[in-house]
Amino acid sequence: MEFYVRTIDHGGQESIISEIVIYDITIGITESQQQLSAKIYPNPSSGAVNISMQVQQAGVYTLNIINMQGELLQTLYNGNLPGGNKIISWDGTSSRGEQIPPGIYFVQLRGEGGMYTEKIVLLGE
Repeated sequence: MEFYVRTIDHGGQESIISEIVIYDITIGITESQQQLSAKIYPNPSSGAVNISMQVQQAGVYTLNIINMQGELLQTLYNGNLPGGNKIISWDGTSSRGEQIPPGIYFVQLRGEGGMYTEKIVLLGE
């Protein structure tokens, strides 16, 4: 991928455009996706969702729900998994049992194969 970089400070002043920047976003992504993945359905959802975790290697895994600011809202799974699939249901609540408001959130799977993040959209009822 090729792109230019321009910065803007708090006062709205723009820098000059940089030279062409070349960045290969595929480095490391393929390997991580092969080791870990998660499918969310239905997505978007106005109620409960199912999260299908696929892991190739047995080990300790954590499945978290995170907001746009990177704050942990709920840990749905934290423990050992054999290789294969595991389905976890989530009712759209935080770890305190409070209903999470409509918006965009992230399902994050971490473990032996690295980290995998998938976007989830919660709709109003």
